[in-house]
Amino acid sequence: MSSAQPAPAAPTPAAGSIAPGSGLLARLDGDRELLLELIDLFLKTCPPLVESIRQALSAGDGVVVARAAHTLGAAPATDVPPLLSSTSV
Repeated sequence: MSSAQPAPAAPTPAAGSIAPGSGLLARLDGDRELLLELIDLFLKTCPPLVESIRQALSAGDGVVVARAAHTLGAAPATDVPPLLSSTSV
């Protein structure tokens, strides 16, 4: 038997925290409230789209899968263009 211990879990960010070094806050001129609103909007928008994809996959409905996946993929580009669609930090 091995006495190796599992690696400790990575710390999870506190609710409402923003990852340091992400550059997101700087892109909004330090407007933390706006950033949290945009993140909240994104998090509310995505789960229904993911569920639509799951249901459409189960039903074999490729048209709905494609539409929902396209919308999900476009969400960062349309909801928070300077924040999530850019790769620079």
